[in-house]
Amino acid sequence: MKKVNFAKFCLFLLFLIGLVACNKKEEVLVKTKDEIVSTKDFEDRLKEVSYFYNPDFLNSEQGKNQILDTIVRETVMLQLAKDKGYDKREDYQSKLKNFERQTLVTDLIRDLRDTELKVSDEEIANEFDKDKDYYNAPKQIKVAHILVTDNLLADNILAELKNGVDFAVLASSYSIDSSSSNNYGELDWFGKGQMVPEFETAAFALKDNGDVSDVISSSFGFHIIKKLDERIGEPITFDAVKLNLTRLLERQKFDDWYNRNSENLKITIKRDILNKININEGENEE
Repeated sequence: MKKVNFAKFCLFLLFLIGLVACNKKEEVLVKTKDEIVSTKDFEDRLKEVSYFYNPDFLNSEQGKNQILDTIVRETVMLQLAKDKGYDKREDYQSKLKNFERQTLVTDLIRDLRDTELKVSDEEIANEFDKDKDYYNAPKQIKVAHILVTDNLLADNILAELKNGVDFAVLASSYSIDSSSSNNYGELDWFGKGQMVPEFETAAFALKDNGDVSDVISSSFGFHIIKKLDERIGEPITFDAVKLNLTRLLERQKFDDWYNRNSENLKITIKRDILNKININEGENEE
C-alpha cells in the first residue's frame, strides 16, 4: 500500500513540475475578457517581423515594447470584433477556411522543396547541357500579339485576319494588353524562358516572318501571335539561367509528385457546374 501511494505521489510531483515548466514557457503578457497573449505568442511575432527589423532593435526594450503595443491594440480590436459577433459571420468562416487551406499547402510545399523537390547542382548542370547549343547562340524573336479574355472574340478576330484585315489595326482595336496595343501589338525581343510556356511554344513554332498562330490559351487569356523577326542574341551563361533551371526542375518534380500522390484520392471534378456560378450574385447580401 505504501509503495502504491509513493508511486502516486511521484506521478503527482511530476505533474506539478510539468505545470511549472509550462507556466514558465507560457506566461501571460496580455489578457482581455476572452483573449490571452502568451510569451510564446510574443516570441512567434518577433520571429515573424524579424525580416523587417534589425535584430538589435527587436531585442532592445524599445523594440519589444513597440511590438507589444501593436499586439495589445490588435488584441483589444480582436476582443471588440468578437463582442460584435464578427467571428460568427459566414464570410469570416469562409476566410478562415481559405487561410487554413493556404497555410497548410504553403507549409507542405516549403517542406517538399527541402526534400522530394530538392534539385542538385548536378541536375541543373545536366539540364543546362541539354540546351547548350541554344545558350551558346540563343535565338530571339520579335512578335506582335492580340490578347483578349473571350475565346469566341479571339476566334472572330482570327477569322478577320484570314480575310485580310490588318493585324496592327485589330491589335489596336481589341487587345487588352495596354503595354503593346498602343504599339500595334508589338512586344520586345525575347528568348526562351521569358514568356509563359503556352505563348513561348506557339511563338517559336512560327517559321517565317508574317506567320500568324491559331488562338492560343494561357493564364492571361487568349492570344493570336504574329512573327515579325528573329535574331541570334548574346551567349547565355550558366549562372544567368541557374535559378530558372532550378525552378523548371522543381516544377517537373512537383508534377511527378502530385500525379503519384493524387492517384489514390479518387478526385471528382464537376466542371459543368461552373456555368451556374456567378460571382456577382448575392455579393451585397447580408
